[in-house]
Amino acid sequence: MNIYRELPLLADCVITIGSFDGLHLGHQYLIREVQKIANENKLPFYLISFEPHPRLVLQQNSDFKLLQTWNEKTALLEQFGVYNLIAIPFTTELSQKSAEEFILDYILKPLNPRIVVLGYDHKFGKDRQGSKDTFLALKSRLGLNLDIIQLQEYVNQRSHISSTTIRQLIQNGQIKEANGLLGHTYELSGKVVEGKKLGRTLGYPTANILPENIDKLIPALGVYYTTIKVGGVWHKAATSIGLNPTVEDITTPRIESHILDFEDDIYGELITLKFHDYIRAEKKYDNLEALKVAIGQDIAQIEKQ
Repeated sequence: MNIYRELPLLADCVITIGSFDGLHLGHQYLIREVQKIANENKLPFYLISFEPHPRLVLQQNSDFKLLQTWNEKTALLEQFGVYNLIAIPFTTELSQKSAEEFILDYILKPLNPRIVVLGYDHKFGKDRQGSKDTFLALKSRLGLNLDIIQLQEYVNQRSHISSTTIRQLIQNGQIKEANGLLGHTYELSGKVVEGKKLGRTLGYPTANILPENIDKLIPALGVYYTTIKVGGVWHKAATSIGLNPTVEDITTPRIESHILDFEDDIYGELITLKFHDYIRAEKKYDNLEALKVAIGQDIAQIEKQ
């Protein structure tokens, strides 16, 4: 994939633009349609996105979290056949540009597109005042040879699809429902760090995972059926996200994974964790033996998956 961190000088291309957090089914539909339009017109396709995500810049002290890191996004875009990605650095200065200024300075002048494809609800520019109508007004005023296409909303039989909806599902522990709207499995990468080794004393050693990106959304507290990629190989795992109420009194959730049929030392390694299903809520047990029994039941359930 070609990633342009400065605006290239282009001519006669097809473009689409957005944050594309999560690259869910709606995003995938948009990308497929733009690829089809580009192929039919024998023009190159460029996808434009922002780094960092605009809400991380505009809402710095909020609880907003990402469905995808930048690296996760680019890897999945490449899988979807996107070969040209323009990464616009998002700043507070950029957020103050009017919609017309943004179109002129970041799209029309440098990229000179032949076709612009917009998602059904795409807004841009200061206070999100820009829309398809802004493009049409500039096309008329400047006499541009430019087609602006706005797609219909992609819907499936489940529900309205948006990054916001998917975040809410993940925060509620509804990971299967979130994966259904994403069209792929929610994942998280992090480094394996030293823990208190309580799992080892219970007979279930765990990998304590420190997320790679502090802005990444962590699923709801509870136990999950996950798979973990270590050294290029995927393994089943029981993953707990919680405050360890049976033995500790902590306020920051820990991510601990017991990898089934695995005994290697992986301290310091960067691993990827995929969330497949929510097993149960976190619970405070009366003693360690009760906790051990519960973990055994979790693992037995995951082994059947």
